[in-house]
Amino acid sequence: MLFVISFCAFSGCTDPEKAAEIKALTAKKDSLEINIGILRVKADSLARENEELHKRLSELDMD
Repeated sequence: MLFVISFCAFSGCTDPEKAAEIKALTAKKDSLEINIGILRVKADSLARENEELHKRLSELDMD
């Protein structure tokens, strides 16, 4: 949100439609960055779970 205000202030943006579009796109970008972070955490968790399952399977195959 601060980016939108700064961008409009420094660029001389006086078009309300353009400012609204910038605000919407900035919110979408922020949301996507949050989702990417969540997916990275989930991917790390799944990778650890996969390694543990692989280890357990290897141990069972040795028996």
